[in-house]
Amino acid sequence: MDALHRVLFLLSGNISTTPRAKKVLEYLEHKGICVDLVMFSRGENWKHLDKDYLSRHNVSWVYLPFSRKDDYIIWVLSTGLHKLSGQIKYANNTLQAIASSKANSIFFLKRNVLKAHDYDLVIGFSSMLWPAYEMAKKLNVPFSFDMEDYHPLENIYHADKESEIRRRERLLTDLLPKAAFVTYAAPMIKAKSDELLSVNGVTTKYSEVINNTFNASDFNFAPCSDAKVQFVWFSQTISYERGLEQILPALNHYAAEIHLTIIGNLDPKFYDDILKPYDKIITIKPAMAQSVLHIELGRYDIGLSTEQSHQANDNGNRDLCLTNKIFSYLLAGLYIFATNTPAQNEFIESHLGSGTVSGQSTDEMLPVIKKIIDSIDSIRQEKSVRFENARKYGWEAEQNKLTELIRSL
Repeated sequence: MDALHRVLFLLSGNISTTPRAKKVLEYLEHKGICVDLVMFSRGENWKHLDKDYLSRHNVSWVYLPFSRKDDYIIWVLSTGLHKLSGQIKYANNTLQAIASSKANSIFFLKRNVLKAHDYDLVIGFSSMLWPAYEMAKKLNVPFSFDMEDYHPLENIYHADKESEIRRRERLLTDLLPKAAFVTYAAPMIKAKSDELLSVNGVTTKYSEVINNTFNASDFNFAPCSDAKVQFVWFSQTISYERGLEQILPALNHYAAEIHLTIIGNLDPKFYDDILKPYDKIITIKPAMAQSVLHIELGRYDIGLSTEQSHQANDNGNRDLCLTNKIFSYLLAGLYIFATNTPAQNEFIESHLGSGTVSGQSTDEMLPVIKKIIDSIDSIRQEKSVRFENARKYGWEAEQNKLTELIRSL
C-alpha cells in the first residue's frame, strides 16, 4: 500500500448508487489513502444521498454536468458530438467511446477542467473504462477498471444495436489489456470478458472477481415467527422488468399464507400498472440507506432475486450477473428464492442450503412457493446456521483480493 497516496475515482453515476465504489472507497480510506471523485449525478434525490454519505468521509468530489438543466451548452455540444461520432466509420477509440456513451462525450468536453492532483492510480467504475484510460494517460499513472456488468450486452438504446455491441467489444479488447488490473462483479462476467479478449489474442495483466458482497458485521441475526411467510425484495427503483410482474401473481395464489415487503424508490406508473391489484399481500417501504437496509433484511424469511433473462435493452447480461441483493440475503441468513439465470444457478449450487431456484415464469414459480410454505418451519430453524455460514462470504474476507491487486502495482 506504500505506493498509493491519492486515488481518483471516475463514476458514470452517483456514489450513492454505486455500492462497489463505496466499498473500495472505504477500504482505501481505512488504509490511509486519499480518494477524489468525479461523478455524474442522475437525480437530485441521489445527489442528496451522496452528500449525506460523503459528509462522513474525508474525500473531495465534483459532478460533471449531465442534464440540460446542469449546463445547457455542454448538453447541446455533447449530444451533437455523441450523434456525430456514431456516423464516422473506422473511428479511433476516442470516437468509438464518444459514440457509445453520452457520458463519455461529456467527459471528453470537460476533461481539461478537471484538477490534476498527484494521483497514483485512476479507477473507473461502471462504464467509465475509456475515461479512466484517458485520465490516467494524461496524468501518466496506471489505471484500473471495475466491470460490474458485461458491457457489450448491457442496456443498449442505440438504433443500430449490432454496431454498438461491436463498439463496446472493441473498447474492451483495446483498453482492458492496458489496465494495471481489472475487477469483475461475477465469475461469468469475467469468463465472458476473458473469452472476448482471448478471441482477439490479448489478455489482462491482472484480474480478479470481487463479489458484490458487504461487511458481514453489518447484518444482525433476527428470527422470524410471523404466522405468514415473510418475503422481501429490494432495489434502488421499484419498476418494470425486475421479475415482480411474474412473482406477484404466484404469491397472490397463496395470499392467505404469505406477505411480501418491497423496498425502494417507487415508480408511480409501475404501482398503478402492476402493484395496485396486490395491495392486500404487499407492503411498500421507501429506499433505505445501505446500513439500515441490512438490519431491516434480517426481519424476513425469504429473499427474492427474481432476475429475468433477455429483458428489453438487455441482450443476456442478466444471465451473467450476481446482484448485490443476492449477497445481502445470504449475509442476512434469509432463504434465497432465485430465478434460474446461469449465474444464479451456479450461485445456489455453490452455496448449498442457501436457497432454491425457480423458473422465470409465474407457472414455474407456483410449485416452488408452495414447497417453501410447506417447509417454512425448517427454513426458519436453519436461519441461524445460514447466518453463521455466510460470515466467510463477507467483505471482510473479499477485500483481501483487492489488497493483492494493489500490491501488483
